[in-house]
Parts: sequence; structure tokens; C-alpha cells
Amino acid sequence: MRNLIQDLLLFSQINKEKLEFAEVDLNEIAQEASQDLEIAIEEKQAVINLPVFPVITGDKSMLRQLFENIISNAIKYSRPLHKPVVDITCKEENGFLEIAFKDNGIGFDEQYVPQMFMLFQRLHGRAAFEGTGLGLAICRKIVEMHAGSIWANGREGEGATFFVSLPLNTPGN
Repeated sequence: MRNLIQDLLLFSQINKEKLEFAEVDLNEIAQEASQDLEIAIEEKQAVINLPVFPVITGDKSMLRQLFENIISNAIKYSRPLHKPVVDITCKEENGFLEIAFKDNGIGFDEQYVPQMFMLFQRLHGRAAFEGTGLGLAICRKIVEMHAGSIWANGREGEGATFFVSLPLNTPGN
């Protein structure tokens, strides 16, 4: 219940008026998110492979939350008896940075992609995986507030890839 309340508060506090756009070094963001997830990474012996990221315009705390949520999901939805591996890549294209978070986890049936980013939507029961069903909805809201987009693809038993496309320079800044 505490996690649900915390996630609801976080979701409700994400609004445009509170965004503080500035130059953000995504290398720092990725390192901080990895440090915040250090216990989960050690418990599951996860490997997080990071590229060299550019500096973009954005809200530092929101982007950190975005990275944390996606990496956390990759670790949480790992296959039993497999070390989670998260390969993060990025490329710049037409003024946008496309970041791909590819994992070797349980994956999902692509028919569920539309509902994955909605509030309280879960693909797996609480008994199998804990969580509130808000993590990807929070990610979608953060990305949209940065004038970007988020999507995913995956295959059951083979892993998933979450894509985030963010403008290098947020419009209006």
C-alpha cells in the first residue's frame, strides 16, 4: 500500500509547472539511477551496459526517474535462473536522441503494448511480480512532458526493448 501511495503521489506531482529545464548530462543520470538500484542489481547479479550519452535539455529529476523505472523493470522482470542483462544504447537522429533499453527478461506479448503505459495496468499478477502498475505510466508522462515518445517491443521468454525518443533541445528552451 505504501508503494502505491508513493507512486500515486509521484504521478500526481509530475506537471509542467514544476519542470526545470536545463542541460542534463545523461551519463550522470544513468550512473545515479544505477546507484539507486544498487541493491536490486547486486541481489540479481544484474549487468547494466551503458553507452556514452550526450547532454540534452530536460528536467534532471524527471529523467532520473525515467531511467530508474525502466532499468528497475528490466531487473524485476528477469527470467528465473538468468542474470539480468540490460544493454542501453543511444543514437542521435533528426534532433532527437533515441535511447533503447534492451533486456533478456521474460518479455511480453506485443498485443499488450498499448495498455502497458496506462495507469494501473499490469501484465502479470501481484503474486508473480510486485509493483503498482504505475511505473510505465510515470515514464510515459515524463517523456511526453519532454516532447518525446516512448514505445516497446518484446517477445515472451526472450526479453523486451523499451525505446525513448527525446528532443536534444526541448522546444521553448
